[in-house]
Formats: sequence, C-alpha cells, structure tokens
Amino acid sequence: MSGLSVAVLIATALVAPASGARTPAPGEILAATPTELRLAPLTPPVPGVTATRIRYRSTSATGAPNVVSGIVLVPTKPYPGPRPLIGYGVGSHGGADGCEPSAVLPQGTDFEAVSWAPLLAKGWALAITDYEGLGTPGEHTWGVGPAQGNAVLDILRAARTLPGLESSSLAVMGYSQGGVAAAWAAQLQPEYAPELRLAGVAVGAITDATAELLRANDGGPASFLNIAHLSGLDAAYPELRLDRYLTDKGRAALKSIRTDCVAVAGVKNAFQRLSSLTTVPILDQPDWAARFRANGAGHGARPTVPVLVYHSRLDEGSPFALGKRLRDNWCAQGADLTWKPLLTGEHGTTGAIGPAVIAAPWLADRLQGRPIASNCQEG
Repeated sequence: MSGLSVAVLIATALVAPASGARTPAPGEILAATPTELRLAPLTPPVPGVTATRIRYRSTSATGAPNVVSGIVLVPTKPYPGPRPLIGYGVGSHGGADGCEPSAVLPQGTDFEAVSWAPLLAKGWALAITDYEGLGTPGEHTWGVGPAQGNAVLDILRAARTLPGLESSSLAVMGYSQGGVAAAWAAQLQPEYAPELRLAGVAVGAITDATAELLRANDGGPASFLNIAHLSGLDAAYPELRLDRYLTDKGRAALKSIRTDCVAVAGVKNAFQRLSSLTTVPILDQPDWAARFRANGAGHGARPTVPVLVYHSRLDEGSPFALGKRLRDNWCAQGADLTWKPLLTGEHGTTGAIGPAVIAAPWLADRLQGRPIASNCQEG
C-alpha cells in the first residue's frame, strides 16, 4: 500500500473513527520512518544526526483533526543536560506534495538546510513540520496561521515521545512562512498546548495571509505569495470558494501554486496583479476580508513566553511594516518582546543568515534562563 493510501486511511479514521475507537490525541505519532539528512545533492548523509520522518495528529484552522507530516533531526553526540528541542517553522516550499522538507531533506535539495546545520552543530534537536497539506491529503493551507501554529506545537509534542527527547527544553523559531507558524505557535500555546513550557519564540519576517501583505506585494516580485495565500485560505476555509472569482489567468496561477515547488512557482507568478487573477476586488469581499483579519498574527491571545521579532527594513517580500505591526500589537498587550529592526538586505538574504545568526543566539540565552528586558521602543 502506498504512503498516500496509508495517509488517506489515517485521515479518514480521524474524521470518522469507528464506533468506540479512540481518536488520536494532538501530537500523537501515527507513523515513523528512519530517513537521512543531506546538505547537498549526491553527497553522503550528514554524520552524527539521526533523522526520522513522521506523520502525526494535529488540528486544522477550523478545529478539525488532521494529519501532518514532518521530520525530526537529533544529533547523536551527548548533550550536557536536557537537549534543546526546537520547533522549526520552515519558509515557503511550495504547494505540491514532494516539496515538503521531510521529502527534500533526504535528497539534499532543501534550500533551508543552510540554516539548520549550525543549530544541529550546537547539539540542538529540530522538529520540522511540513505543515498541513504537504505530503498528506488535501491542499496546503499556505500562510494560514492557526493551522501552521498547531502543526508546530504538535510536532514538538510528537518529537518529545521519541527516545532521548522526553525531557528536552523547548523553543520555537521560524522565518517568512515559518514566521507565521512561530508567531501563531506563541499565541496558541497557552490554550492549545499548555503543557509545552517554551523558553522562547523567535519570529522573523512574518508573511501572514493578510490584506496588508497582498496589497504590498500586488504586481511585485513576490506577488506569487498573493495567489499562494488565496489558495491557502481557500483550502483552510472551503466556504470562501475561490473558484468563483478566478479568471483564466488566475486558474493557471492557482494550478502552478498547487503543483510546483516554490522556486518554479515564484518565477511563474512574479509581477502578477490581483486584478488580472480575480474577477472582483477579492480583498474587499466581506467573507474574505473577515478571514484575512482573523489570520493576522498579533490579534489573538498574547504570548506568555519571551518573543523575538526581527525584520529587515529592506525586505521586499514581507514589508517592514508587517513586522512593526506584530511588534506593536504584542507590545500593546504586554508581551515580553525583543524587537530587532535590521539592515541585513532583502528577504532571502535575511532568511539565509537570520535563523542561525540572529534567532539562535537569542534563543540560546532563553534556553539557559538568562533574563531579558523588553524593548518595545520605536525602531
């Protein structure tokens, strides 16, 4: 039986369990398979790291049980004390099965591996979610914060049941789409996963599915994110019925977003105008506008753990104003927040250096219990 068939059976069982059957709890591992980590194609597996591809129970944006896949990477060298376990939210990988980290990491073709190698060298374990709809049934809920935040928290729950990680100290980090996942994990944790005692959460260059982001990217080099987020919201909330509003060009763009990995989808769908993709001003449709507002990070419950928000002033894909919006919302709620405005370069450059150079040192201090002073000043 194929892996997809197994996943379909699991998903069906979750939605409609047999009479008297127990529905798996969030974070429960449904399947685990040893795999490998490669940093480049045609290279040997990285030594000193075990890799396990898993499927686990999580929760959708509407509260329904779902199945998500991911990969857990654990250094084999003993760690002095509880090993840090990082719930890692990845950046955009695409919308097609086969683009997800747990599929491409063993092949050595994951562009984000450059960010993970320094973290593994520290002895940290990484729990990397594929998010809903990548490698599992259904469409990818791209940019939908509640689904992504749940997926991160639940892979931490799942990873802690693996040998050697039961007493790990926990943190979360993510950049770009992963920044959405990290931010929502911080907001959802107090109610959704109160048993997970996070030392801190680092959020970089958030790209949540909001009208502000779509307006900022309309017609620009990162406009592929617009159709990606329309696709993600439509997958998470089927009542939106995106198909009602697409032009022929919009349908072609949607097909690309859902069948290509991000490098191809980004090139195909750059410099697109929403007005050429949709038959109506979709940002102004009441049902869509409500979902855009609800998916804005910073509007939910405030994080109860220290948070880092960093963003480059020169970011062309996730405007600096979005980072400031998140900072302002959380600061107004009294969050314990460190704000780092940067001049590191455009979106990709900051993404390449930010997790290891900016987020990891800050998280290391949190994991070691060092105090911080909130700096919610303007910047």
